[in-house]
Amino acid sequence: MVTEWSGSEKGNLEARLREGGVVVAYAGCSMRILTQCRVGGSYQWQRTTTATDLLEIDSEDDLFSKLPLGAVSLEGELKNSGRLAMQTTVSGQYRLSGLSANDVPTIGDCKGATHVVGSLSVGAFKLKSGGGTTTHGSVAVAGAGSARGGANRDETVLRQAGDPDHCRTSSGENLDPACSSPIQMFLLPLPSAPKEGAIGLFKAKTERGALSPFPICAPMQRKHRSRSGPTRSRVGSSRPASRSRRSEA
Repeated sequence: MVTEWSGSEKGNLEARLREGGVVVAYAGCSMRILTQCRVGGSYQWQRTTTATDLLEIDSEDDLFSKLPLGAVSLEGELKNSGRLAMQTTVSGQYRLSGLSANDVPTIGDCKGATHVVGSLSVGAFKLKSGGGTTTHGSVAVAGAGSARGGANRDETVLRQAGDPDHCRTSSGENLDPACSSPIQMFLLPLPSAPKEGAIGLFKAKTERGALSPFPICAPMQRKHRSRSGPTRSRVGSSRPASRSRRSEA
């Protein structure tokens, strides 16, 4: 998902969509648009059935698997609030035509390219923190066992864009400006990209034992540096990448 991108990054993405295929360098938890890489092609808007999803995040593993591009910036908020919830409403997609992943070079202005954006879902989103119940302990009640006490956490809106009501009520084939915030990218990996991928790219073995070209974002558990040796780190576990040639961000 690209909901965690800044306004300027989203603006850059929307401008590039109007100019042709969008090429990116995607590694680990980071993705950047190669703005000088011009490869042709165009994106056509297609309306889809309006759909609303809710992603609930209550652990670091959830955060890095569901919101990889915003995981690092949201770690502190998750730790403080104990819960994040991302609600998205999607009304359509921009889909790439006139260009395939095989057409994208990885030299010159496109050096470091790993993927091209095959499609982009747009709509509205709202990211909240908190909510749920915190447990403070239990109190014995005569004849009724013990009753668990707790308090409701305050729920706070961290970020939002677009209006889901506009997404649900808009009609026709034209894109509603109030339901046009970038939500999720679907990426096509470049066969001509370096086999080892960009710096920071973790590989995972597929069911057939081959290394997958898809980047994997996982939490890093850092240990304090000791006198006996350098700092050690461990990459959290992740699920094997799909055999599909399309990845999501």
